[in-house]
Amino acid sequence: MLKLTTQTYIQMKKITFILFALLAGTTFAQTTVSTAAEIVEAIKFTENAGLNFGKVDNTAGTVIIATDGVVSGTKTQVSGGSATSAASLTVTGSADEAYTITVPTTASLTGPSSATLNVTAIGHNSNETLDGDGNEIVNIGGTLNVATGQTAGAYTGTISVTVSYN
Repeated sequence: MLKLTTQTYIQMKKITFILFALLAGTTFAQTTVSTAAEIVEAIKFTENAGLNFGKVDNTAGTVIIATDGVVSGTKTQVSGGSATSAASLTVTGSADEAYTITVPTTASLTGPSSATLNVTAIGHNSNETLDGDGNEIVNIGGTLNVATGQTAGAYTGTISVTVSYN
């Protein structure tokens, strides 16, 4: 059996009063905030054509393919070779969105016996904004640098392209 003394009863009343005073004096505020999100089409691209320098002889010189496909440089094409072309990509995403396209300024092509050819001055003609339909055609050009006595044969490689929304 539990016996309450006057002293215990007074202490319990004090504790109850203190707790009540603490709870009664506590204030708080509550509010809400607006929340929103906008979903856009994923940005991506497809390759329409690769950067092709065509067929040239193995004397020193350059073949320049501008982003508009115009060919110049110190070397002339050998007849019967594949058609030259700037690379062409179609970038797609949400209409009127700004984006960034990144291409390296140099690349290396590998040929027979691991021989290499350097491509420099790689650039693109993108205005980095998708049109009202969410598209942009982007062309990529560059300069092929051929050394004297370059090993004859077919050379291939890749150029890493990255597109992302701003």
